[in-house]
Amino acid sequence: MRLEGKVAIITGASRGIGEAIALTFAKERAKIVIASRNDNDLKAVENELELLGSEYLAIPTDVTKEDDVNRLITETKNKFGKIDILVNNAGIGLFKPILDITLNEWNEVMNVNATGTFLCTKAVLPVMLHHGSGWIVNICSDASRRTFVNGSLYCASKHAQYAFSEAVNREVQKKGIHVGSILPGNVDTCFNGSVQGAEDKQWMIKAQDIANAALFMVTQPDNIVINEIVVHPVMQNY
Repeated sequence: MRLEGKVAIITGASRGIGEAIALTFAKERAKIVIASRNDNDLKAVENELELLGSEYLAIPTDVTKEDDVNRLITETKNKFGKIDILVNNAGIGLFKPILDITLNEWNEVMNVNATGTFLCTKAVLPVMLHHGSGWIVNICSDASRRTFVNGSLYCASKHAQYAFSEAVNREVQKKGIHVGSILPGNVDTCFNGSVQGAEDKQWMIKAQDIANAALFMVTQPDNIVINEIVVHPVMQNY
């Protein structure tokens, strides 16, 4: 098993991409910590981890709150003694014309997508640096490198997350820590209130495709860092 003995934290793990990554890593015998604001949905993922016989923790966490994030890291370290992998997957989307975006909406999206990644990364790095190894995987978006109509807020948040990821990787890669970004195109999940599995979304890639990419990224030899993986459905023409 490729992740046996590893400890992995996945944020936004109550459904969609985060859930798929948690279960995929669990099947590779990682010890799993699932985090999400949605405590009820976390329980459903807990049941799936139980069926897999996984060793896990479920910690309700709002990644925009520093105290929540610090508790997530502390409880994981106290339980498992180390943290090998952090997947910053928590994210939200809001798509509307710039003149219709309120300051509260701007702050909410930026706080979850960019500030949440910052807080989790900053909190976990001391643990990883102490052990001289670790992987931080940021689930960004193809919107990290492009723009589109009504996407000013979402694109700005994902550009920020992607640039942060690249800069931190340059800062820590010689200390044994790898930081990489996965940039999905259109994925069939419940993102932005849509229905996962809807008939009109059959052309999209699946959450499992992103989980497979994350597994590939974190199972490379220590002398290799994959800075980014872009995953698009064939039918996506941009």
